[in-house]
Amino acid sequence: MTNYFEKGFRGTVIVSLFTALAYLAGYFTRIFLARVITPEEYGLFYSVFTLFLFLCVFVDLGYGAALVKFVSEFLAKKNKYLVNKTISYFVAINIILGLFISGLLLALNGSLSQYYFKTSEVIPLIILFAFILILNSLYGIFQTVFQAFQDMFRYGLLYFLNKFLFLALCIILFYFGALRGVFLPGVAYLLTIFLLVLLFAASFHRKIKTFRLNQAKLKNRRFDKRLFLRMTHFALPNLLTVLSSTFIGYIGALILVSMVPMAMVGVYNAVLPTVLILSQLGGVIATVFFPMLSELWAKREYLRLKQGVSMIYRYCLLLLMPFSIVALFFANHILKIFFGDSFSNGATALQILVPGMIFLTLAQINFSVLNGIGKPKEITKIVVFAAAFNTVTNIILIPFMGINGAALTTTLSYLIMLVWSYILVQKNIRLRFEKSWSVIVISSFIFLGVLYLFMHIFSLGQPAMSLYVKVAISFIFSFIVYAVLAFLLKCITLDELKNIWKNITHLRRTFLPSVPPKD
Repeated sequence: MTNYFEKGFRGTVIVSLFTALAYLAGYFTRIFLARVITPEEYGLFYSVFTLFLFLCVFVDLGYGAALVKFVSEFLAKKNKYLVNKTISYFVAINIILGLFISGLLLALNGSLSQYYFKTSEVIPLIILFAFILILNSLYGIFQTVFQAFQDMFRYGLLYFLNKFLFLALCIILFYFGALRGVFLPGVAYLLTIFLLVLLFAASFHRKIKTFRLNQAKLKNRRFDKRLFLRMTHFALPNLLTVLSSTFIGYIGALILVSMVPMAMVGVYNAVLPTVLILSQLGGVIATVFFPMLSELWAKREYLRLKQGVSMIYRYCLLLLMPFSIVALFFANHILKIFFGDSFSNGATALQILVPGMIFLTLAQINFSVLNGIGKPKEITKIVVFAAAFNTVTNIILIPFMGINGAALTTTLSYLIMLVWSYILVQKNIRLRFEKSWSVIVISSFIFLGVLYLFMHIFSLGQPAMSLYVKVAISFIFSFIVYAVLAFLLKCITLDELKNIWKNITHLRRTFLPSVPPKD
């Protein structure tokens, strides 16, 4: 194995770990805020926050991906001059667009509060996020430059600290400050971005100071139209994909704001992150295994590639199904435990979204395969179509079904992505439906039956025991039964587990099944 591969694999593992920790910190922030502010305030804050995240896409405009590509290319060629220009153009674009969109947000403040949010309480929050947008453009510059220079530790750490500091500051400001309501998370997030810019400014400066040009070169430097056009041609298709993905994730929540009470918007903003936990597995797998799949395709080892993808599918389903079943049948209890009784009316939406997260996870694996075999344009087509479907269907269903309509639309969008991507994967690597996948689904329902059985036994034997304790203990026993069943039905083998562990600990790719020798 080459050092390049080892470096890439370590980077993906580091980023995946930080991403998982960041998601947990972000989720705990939502749980904390649900306990200290009202559902209406919760909905109002996350409505503005979602709008902010949506606008951030237009600050970057896809040039972040262009920076990563061209800096890597020019570093390999040791072209210091073009590295400097690429960074300069990227920084200028982000700062100019950050200032412009921030000004636009301030100018439209009154109209947004009157016609979109339909409450004047949002005005100070919009002003706050207009300033956050300017600071966030610097945060985005730092993070993208770290990625471009393959400093994956700082890249991942910056993202994790964003979520962790936000959680910590929300807690500190609540218990030791005078802030309440929507200002609590608003000010906490402003301080978070401000602190991150201060903390990482020195690291950013050290990264780029090597590529500073001397005064003579600075005076003679002209605008490089050819480089800028190359960056733009790379950025715009990337923007289309990112924008479409953002639409699928955010458009439902954005449309809900103008069509349902703010309290229900808050409920949906608690439900969606809860089920998105399930989809994190697919993102991690797609990130970690992409270089391996790409290399197998380049070497024309198609049988090993097909066997590897089948195994990834199998293990994904094995891990996802029991947790999905629990979320499906205990949706009401999950929302009550984490967010409180006022959020339990989102149980139906959560149940609708659970299958969608399974679809999304498997679609992410398919996208990783399609990227690995050199079919990124096909992914763009899929995501753009799904985003268009998502937008139109949300507009149709939300007025009649509320948050359940948004949930149904999201699930159907992910189903489209899964079916379309699976057809393309099957066409290119001859991936066939395996019997073990059906066995896993059946085993998951056996797991559910065992879970209910243990809960009934505990209810009879320990009637005073808390429901949540019963569920926790019953889940552990049921998961043991599920694992034993998976071994007995040969969905898992010890040899595969040993090889996977070896791959993780020694950065080897031997977990992929070897091609059997020809007779």
